[in-house]
Amino acid sequence: MQRNIMPVNWAVSGTEADVFFTIDGERYHVMSMTKFKAEVKIAIDKVPVLGSRMEQNKYGKMSGSFSGTAHYNSSVMREYYRKYKDTGRMPNVEIQVVNEDEASEAGRQTVVLKRCLFEGGVLSQFDENATHLDEEIKGVFGDFEIPDKFNARGGQI
Repeated sequence: MQRNIMPVNWAVSGTEADVFFTIDGERYHVMSMTKFKAEVKIAIDKVPVLGSRMEQNKYGKMSGSFSGTAHYNSSVMREYYRKYKDTGRMPNVEIQVVNEDEASEAGRQTVVLKRCLFEGGVLSQFDENATHLDEEIKGVFGDFEIPDKFNARGGQI
């Protein structure tokens, strides 16, 4: 029996990525990010059906969230929070994540998160025992696009 095993040359390195934040039209290359993940959650609604003992289900609305870790070495996020404090207006934010490993046959994928809202963050910190400082970011997004997709392997949806 032949097993279907993914060749190693399709694996994508976790270190081969770029992240860009666009805040009110200003684009920032966020090279200090060390980890990032965006996820969607789909609500599953229960649908009662007359005459059936089994509860039925259907897809409902989606929600998106993101989280990540960055080196604490840029004031971009603190300026974002200051603008909201001073004006009461939250700046418009998009986050673009590009995965592209030249050694992988998977190719390139770009995901753009739209209408992002950060849940808060670090204003100031120090740690006399730390060799470097990190900060966590968390938030939600209201839409997304995938302008570049990984190469198809074995079919498309």
